[in-house]
Amino acid sequence: MNQYEITFITKEEKDDTIVKDLITSLDGKILSSSSLGEKQLAYKIKHENRGFYATFIFELSPEKILELNKKLSLKEEVLRFLIITAKAAHIELLKPEKAIKEIEAVKPEEMLEAPVEKEEITKPEKIITKKEIIKPIVKPVAKPIEKPVEKPVEKPKVTKEVTEIEKEETDEEDRLKALDKKLDELLKE
Repeated sequence: MNQYEITFITKEEKDDTIVKDLITSLDGKILSSSSLGEKQLAYKIKHENRGFYATFIFELSPEKILELNKKLSLKEEVLRFLIITAKAAHIELLKPEKAIKEIEAVKPEEMLEAPVEKEEITKPEKIITKKEIIKPIVKPVAKPIEKPVEKPVEKPKVTKEVTEIEKEETDEEDRLKALDKKLDELLKE
């Protein structure tokens, strides 16, 4: 069994028994509990502005944590919850006052008397050059792609049929222009 810590928010203070009952029903054991009391929530959770905060440290087998998580999320009385391992929750931090006292406890004479070890400098068996380091990294460069030679665009050969059609089109345009002129003259009269 591993130790876990659960912090949760409930609608009412008596609702923390729901969490206790769930843990014990899964063969868990509550080691300690603490309550922070009623607090104002930063935002509404399930239409509630206030909630009761509580924390339990408990033992439970790791396989049953997922089941506890599912059951807690189905309970309407529990607004929010967070389960973490108890080891991660209780890391003791070194306070500045304690650190200063430990530093002051060391005498300056003790710092000077500490033996200084000298390391022997040995010659390397083989000196590696930059080329040897870079050589495996460098890959052969592919040849640049040659641009195809651009051939001059040849004009398509004009056949007799094409020239006749073009001639007819120009003749028709001229004829339409002439008709437009005649119409303008008639309308002016």
